[in-house]
Amino acid sequence: MKRLLFPVLFGAITFLALWAATQFGIDPNFAIGTWALIVAILIFVPMRVTTESSTVFPGTPEQLFELASDIKLSLQVLPNQRRRLLSVTGQPGQPGSNYALMTGFGGVMTTTVVSSDPPRKIVVHITGPWINNSDVERTYTPVAGGTLLEARVRQRMALLSWLRRPAFKRGAEAEAARANALIRDYLAAGVANTGGVGN
Repeated sequence: MKRLLFPVLFGAITFLALWAATQFGIDPNFAIGTWALIVAILIFVPMRVTTESSTVFPGTPEQLFELASDIKLSLQVLPNQRRRLLSVTGQPGQPGSNYALMTGFGGVMTTTVVSSDPPRKIVVHITGPWINNSDVERTYTPVAGGTLLEARVRQRMALLSWLRRPAFKRGAEAEAARANALIRDYLAAGVANTGGVGN
């Protein structure tokens, strides 16, 4: 259903633009051309955003590195009905390895490991629908009480996605808090690195 949202919305706004043009005596071709230009700007004009975060988890760098690099394990620990694994290539966590996920909106996101220094650091490149892509760098440092995870995310996104960020900020923060809680539960249960998980 969500896959139809954008086409339906686009069609409705196009119809509205045509109706408004006829009501106000505007050339329909001009109205459609203007609307097409606006859509093109919203979809193809890139915006760049960089975010940084740090969190201490009650686990080892090895456990967190495995969780970040093994998508099958990650999907077990962080179940999400809106994501479906399409393919996995290469050894998890090794440069050049990648996996593809189908998102809830029907788009495909592909994650490729650019570089890694197990279990201290991993850098991945993520490509998504439209012009959206991200470079994600995670480092793992042993500290009192566990491991400090520091993440730096450099995103390139469509103007439309950038404009929608404030509306989705609260939901994204809630999703991140949920994910962190699930990771803590997983580490606390002591099931990481048991040999069969994630294979």
